Amino acid sequence: MKAALKTAYVVLLVVLAGFGIGYAIKANLLIACAFPFSIVVIAALYYLGQRAEMLAWVGFTVWLGNTYLMTNQPIEYVTLTVYLLLATLGMLVSPYYLVIAWLAQPLWDFFPRVLPANQADLPMACILFDVPIGLYLLWAIRSKQWTALAASEMQVVWWKNLSVNKTQWKLVLQSIAVLVLLIGLTFAAASAAAAGSLNLLAIPLSMILVGAMHVIGNPVAKYGWVVITSWLGMTYAHTGGVVDAAIFFAYVIVVVYAVDRSKLWMAGAWLSFIGYSLFPHDLPHTYHALPVGSAVFCLIPALYFLFSDWRERRAANTAKIQD
Repeated sequence: MKAALKTAYVVLLVVLAGFGIGYAIKANLLIACAFPFSIVVIAALYYLGQRAEMLAWVGFTVWLGNTYLMTNQPIEYVTLTVYLLLATLGMLVSPYYLVIAWLAQPLWDFFPRVLPANQADLPMACILFDVPIGLYLLWAIRSKQWTALAASEMQVVWWKNLSVNKTQWKLVLQSIAVLVLLIGLTFAAASAAAAGSLNLLAIPLSMILVGAMHVIGNPVAKYGWVVITSWLGMTYAHTGGVVDAAIFFAYVIVVVYAVDRSKLWMAGAWLSFIGYSLFPHDLPHTYHALPVGSAVFCLIPALYFLFSDWRERRAANTAKIQD
């Protein structure tokens, strides 16, 4: 439960960071707030504990890759993909990849781009925000001895620590596959909902999800389901309703708590979302099919987890009989 609460706390910080930047833009205070904001974020994560803090910075590194997506330029989607890769490498191979991501971002801030008038200060503000965090991460890795999830030991020479062995590459590629799957499903579901065809595509999309995650395999698939089920809980959070936001955080807590426990927890999360989807939501007219489509989409993963739980219980009982 402690891990679940820490995860919800980090997610809340990411959401608040987005709101904070939005407020600074409206108040024309981006540059003035940038450096103090970096200190606030560092302080907010500092006491999470060695592993939890590093994973929190992985999440913030992914968030960093979204900085200029509002320009809707293809190159910005490439940048987001690069940051997804750096965050994954930082999590699985070496936390120094997180340092690279944060200290390289100021160079990207100088790339010519067209921004809304009220965001003209965003590149300079990002530099004032990114550099202190990058330097802090460099200090934290060395002083707190952060180690990546797939690393066998911490190496003294940082550039050697960036090397990736065969096993780590497999984990990295599996993690990227989960991220690509999540992004692809998001775009497919949004496009289908806007076109009014989500109800028809819900079952095929959910079958693709389950099949792909089964092929990816554990341990990445196990934690990938945590991300995807949390993503499911965010379905209606964009409406801005307090209840929908609370449901999202509840799903984060439940799935992080459930990841190393019975798959009935995960099945329950997907089944409960069927009922919640059919609950009235304030949605744009073009998304009128989303509730039923979401409910139908949840069926296959829920059945998959129920079947997986039954199979594990059966295997455990067989093993007991044989003993």
